[in-house]
Amino acid sequence: QVYMLCRSQERAEAAKREMVEGGCASSLLIFLQCDTSSFESVRKCAKRLGELESRLDILVNNAGMSAGAFKKTEDGHESCWHANHLGPFLLTELLLPLLEKSTEGRIVIVASALHSRASKLDLNTIDTESGFTGSIDAYNKSKLANVMHARELARRLKERGSTVIVNSLHPGVIKTDIGKEFGTGFKVFLSVGQIFMKSRKQGAQTSLYLALSTKVKGSSGGYYSDCKRASESAKAKDDAECRKLYE
Repeated sequence: QVYMLCRSQERAEAAKREMVEGGCASSLLIFLQCDTSSFESVRKCAKRLGELESRLDILVNNAGMSAGAFKKTEDGHESCWHANHLGPFLLTELLLPLLEKSTEGRIVIVASALHSRASKLDLNTIDTESGFTGSIDAYNKSKLANVMHARELARRLKERGSTVIVNSLHPGVIKTDIGKEFGTGFKVFLSVGQIFMKSRKQGAQTSLYLALSTKVKGSSGGYYSDCKRASESAKAKDDAECRKLYE
């Protein structure tokens, strides 16, 4: 069974119809409302999953919104930071007990190669307007946090003897509407570059590899691209900063 944790039920149902047309069994695709920019929504979703299932085998965190101007969520956090990192972080923490009931639970965190272009991750100003350095950098910093989260969580799980593995990845540049809130120049770049971009199916391959391949068995804390180990940025490898972010 695949639980589709989506903000929009309308878009989730459209995606479900597309998958059913491609051969998936409708009964195995289950929509659960989850808005990662709301802690209440994340908590409700995790609680519902706990009522429906005694264990989870795989969690794929795929939140990737782009912010336009600076704005805060109902919980008081910068919107991109909240949706792309804080919400998925909370969801992961709440679902860890179910994942640890699997023989080898897997957590897959979809980051981006753009994490290497992020400016300094200042946790004291990340939620302030003065600390907002533009829509693209806000996205980059949230993706840097994704990679750091995977590294630190992997370390902690290994330290306590857990069999759950966690890895992050760059899916490639994919034909989606993720850049709709970016500036005009970047939109033009995305428009012109469409011919070189991956399809959604191609863009899902590294996520599927980390979720399902036997080649990843026992390998945790890595960053992947095109279904193979890649190098994360120096910022992402700073163990002290990874611990600070997690705490």
